[in-house]
Amino acid sequence: MRNLLGSTVGVGNAAFIPTPLSSYWVELTSSPTLVPIPAGAKYAVFSFPDGNYGVVYGDENVEAEIPSTSGIPTALNDWNPSQRLLSPTNTHMSMIAPEAHDGLVSFYT
Repeated sequence: MRNLLGSTVGVGNAAFIPTPLSSYWVELTSSPTLVPIPAGAKYAVFSFPDGNYGVVYGDENVEAEIPSTSGIPTALNDWNPSQRLLSPTNTHMSMIAPEAHDGLVSFYT
């Protein structure tokens, strides 16, 4: 079996995840938080155990928003992602949460 980063996962392979290229501690609120994606990053791994959050990927002008009602189109690409393969054209991600909480986003090559 291969994990997200392409390494083989199995017995005796405890170090299958490489050192992150960069990590950001992010304090989320109901206002969008812009997170830069480091040059060369191919994967993002999210660790936000205490609440819901949304993410939109794009450039420095991207802005996440919480939908006000169901069925309305939204700019959110992801809701509560754990990891994502990043597009090389994305330079930033905007994150938002209905309630304040914080967590970590780590980027890998």
